[in-house]
Amino acid sequence: MSNDLFAPRIPEEVAARRPLADRLRPKTLADVTGQEHLTGEDGVLKRM
Repeated sequence: MSNDLFAPRIPEEVAARRPLADRLRPKTLADVTGQEHLTGEDGVLKRM
């Protein structure tokens, strides 16, 4: 067990019951697909 006060502590059974949209939501900008004009190397979001 970690002594880190800010480490996430979500029991596996609770994590498994999260809504599907929450489980499938992109966690990083690289996970977003199909929007190369926004998220690509020269995209608007990368330049911000």
